[in-house]
Amino acid sequence: MTSSLHRLLLLIIVVISPQLTWAQQVKEVTIVEPGVIKLANLFKMADAVALVKVVSGDTENYDTAVYKAEVVKSFKGAEVGEAVYFGPYVGVRLGWEYVLFLRGVAKPLVPKTTSNVNYGTVHYSEVFNEGYSSMETSYECVFDGKQIAEHCDYAVRVCTDYITLPKSLATFPPMTEGTPFGCRWATNVQKLWNMKINIMKSRGTMHNPMKTAMTLWGDNNARKNGMATQTISATR
Repeated sequence: MTSSLHRLLLLIIVVISPQLTWAQQVKEVTIVEPGVIKLANLFKMADAVALVKVVSGDTENYDTAVYKAEVVKSFKGAEVGEAVYFGPYVGVRLGWEYVLFLRGVAKPLVPKTTSNVNYGTVHYSEVFNEGYSSMETSYECVFDGKQIAEHCDYAVRVCTDYITLPKSLATFPPMTEGTPFGCRWATNVQKLWNMKINIMKSRGTMHNPMKTAMTLWGDNNARKNGMATQTISATR
């Protein structure tokens, strides 16, 4: 009887001990709710705003996830063709284009090892507002319209629970329809960027706003054709 009791107690200790050790090692995590920010204000808050193409990423050699991207179009604080390094949120699609609203980090990002497989020490910028200042882009055929051509457009994925869009922008699903975190495709992007042009004009940082408005996204039809080809190729 006594021997059986000792074995039972020993079994209980073996089972519970790892759980107690794990409980002692649990770190406190603070959950921060994203702010609800108007798109124009998001632009003001960012140090750099650009359409970029993501070329690679590294989640192993640094203390935070970091991605490398090439600037395709710059709206603020970046140069076309420049390499930018950003993070810290995982899940970014390599080879895809994103509109990034970034804040510069004063301290350079240093790799944990001296291996040649990382980016080395780089100037690093952060996506902010809990990740919602990073917006995926894609050519989408989901919009309402009388003409077939009106159904498709180069669109930006915006989570409208946290980023407030102008009512003039067409979205899918429509604003009257609920989606997780309000994430939906927004089109008529020329109006979206005209907001940024007005901000820059008011600051006196733009000498020819009309020319800039015409060239921000280049030839829309060419971009549509290119994105349509990319989408078809990706699904084969």
